[in-house]
Amino acid sequence: MNDLIDKLKTALQPGALLQGPDAAEKARSIWTRLGTPLAVMLPATTAEVSSILRLCHEAHQPVVPWGGKTSMVDGALADNAVAISLERMNRIKEIHAGDFVAVAADEGG
Repeated sequence: MNDLIDKLKTALQPGALLQGPDAAEKARSIWTRLGTPLAVMLPATTAEVSSILRLCHEAHQPVVPWGGKTSMVDGALADNAVAISLERMNRIKEIHAGDFVAVAADEGG
């Protein structure tokens, strides 16, 4: 696991990987229990998300995406998984109201 964490740290901007008490704090939700993730990733770009998913896949490490963290059906439960919080990817590029689609823009545009 430490090897994976080291690889993930190099794939993300400084401060974008949380572990221990910082990860536990990020997993707190007023809505539900989000579990105890091994780490919480805070990507800012689609390239970072892609790197996280590739590295976790290679290591056979489960990944749980976090959006609003309501987990009303326990879909965000991240016990022993790597959680990917999408909170930094919060810029809207386009809205297609008729299709109920919003296209998010990352820091790269």
